[in-house]
Formats: sequence, C-alpha cells, structure tokens
Amino acid sequence: MQKVDPEGVAARGHLIGKKREKTKFMVKGPNRLLSIDGHDKLSGFGFVIYGAIDAYSRYIIWCYVRISNRTAV
Repeated sequence: MQKVDPEGVAARGHLIGKKREKTKFMVKGPNRLLSIDGHDKLSGFGFVIYGAIDAYSRYIIWCYVRISNRTAV
C-alpha cells in the first residue's frame, strides 16, 4: 500500500501502532456473568458456532453448533 498510495498511508499514520484498551471489570464469583459470542464465518459451509464462557473462571460453559439459517434443508 505504501507504493500504491503513499499519501493515503501518511494520512492514516496516527492509526498505526495503537491498540484498543481492554475493558476491565470485576466479577464477584463464578456463574455471575457469562460472555456469549457467535462465529458466523462458517455459515457459507452450512453451520454456525455459538459459545459461552464464565467471565470469572474463563471456563467454557457451553458450545453450540447448528445448521445455518441460510442452508436449504
């Protein structure tokens, strides 16, 4: 990109090397807060993956694999 668009790279120079700061929070104990997320990138192959972890212990509570709603079944 530096060879193709040096002005554009220079204009975005303030963004290089900056990382997003992690959110810090306190959890009183296990099973108080669950973090749930889904992975939809595999829906092109016909399935999606969802999971939940305990925010205190960081253990996987459940993982769910299902046929995508875009699949003609």
